[in-house]
Amino acid sequence: MPMLQQGSIVWATVRDRNGHAKMRPVVIVAPNDSIASSPTIAGVAITSSPTNPLPADHIALPWHRNGHPRTGLNRQCWAVCTWVVAVNKTEIDSVGGITPAKELNQILSFLQDRRS
Repeated sequence: MPMLQQGSIVWATVRDRNGHAKMRPVVIVAPNDSIASSPTIAGVAITSSPTNPLPADHIALPWHRNGHPRTGLNRQCWAVCTWVVAVNKTEIDSVGGITPAKELNQILSFLQDRRS
């Protein structure tokens, strides 16, 4: 498995808001220094099924039908900044790609604003 870092898009088994476990993509938001030392890392879940109108907590991620060269996403997806999940490293199936700096900064800013 490639090295994990802040912004990695991983496929992992996480619980949805109703408590059901499902394999889904997640953007890792934990700082790099805590990723190596912790068995569980923070992320935000990614969805391909947003509500309409699009909520402010949804950040669009780059995609391409054949798999985006950076993110690896092959359909329109959004990082849901209010859907923070704890990802157990043993539950990570694969690393799909990396979140571009622009979108990662939007996600991190949203999370920081919520803490303030």
